Amino acid sequence: MQYLAGLLLAALMGLRAAPPDYPALVRAYLAPRLGPVGALNVTVQPPRDAARATTVGTITVAIDEVDLHRLPVEAILPLPAPRSPQARLEGMNVHITRGRLDRLKVSKLDVVSQGVLFDLPTALRESALRMTSAQRESVVVELRDGDLDALAASLAPGAQDAKVVFDQGRLVLAAQVPFLFSTLHLTISGRVAVEQGRLIVLHEAQIDSGRAKLSPEMRAALLARLNPLIDLDKTLGFPLPMRWNAVECGQGWCRLSGQPLDVELPTPPSEFDPRARYLR
Repeated sequence: MQYLAGLLLAALMGLRAAPPDYPALVRAYLAPRLGPVGALNVTVQPPRDAARATTVGTITVAIDEVDLHRLPVEAILPLPAPRSPQARLEGMNVHITRGRLDRLKVSKLDVVSQGVLFDLPTALRESALRMTSAQRESVVVELRDGDLDALAASLAPGAQDAKVVFDQGRLVLAAQVPFLFSTLHLTISGRVAVEQGRLIVLHEAQIDSGRAKLSPEMRAALLARLNPLIDLDKTLGFPLPMRWNAVECGQGWCRLSGQPLDVELPTPPSEFDPRARYLR
């Protein structure tokens, strides 16, 4: 705590302060909020410009096997605090493997931020690194074969043995669907794309129903129900607004890339009222 106090004074007065133990600080903040995890490692790379008292190097946080709902997003995505004293990080990298959501597995989640400012009073009061801005940010989510199986099953009520894999730029969904008095083996595939910054859709979708023959009307109805396949805002559940820009799929994997949008804070009403003296 005294290290943080010294850093706050350095920020306000332009003086140099002994650097705090940032790995211990970050671990102490994250550990109780994340709950049980497979592993939590924090490292700090020294700053390139050691002469700046309020500049820290790059903090890298590696988390394995974690419930992503418990991730304190304020620690990895910026929340503006325009009137608060700031200190600088050269970078903040968060690398997550084997993340869990309600109906979705996330094999990898990487958040890379450069030129970060953090709120010193928050660090002083709560021993927490709260990001307030970043010059450049990128978010990459990587899904693997099987990560979407539970989500696919929930999107198709009654479907059994739903499996989702990625094959040369296409998403392939296979499931057994009750149909009349039998079971229909369906395979749906399509090229994955991002629309409106948040929707995952299938282009050039194809349906293979095996030996069963589907009417053109039924095929059209099935394809119409596919899109949008996933609403990323609802599925990934980031509490801060995100814009997803691109999706790339290969053999057994699919990567989504994007960045957080700026948060507009409400302007507090002015307390000055020139008529107040006349209204007493």
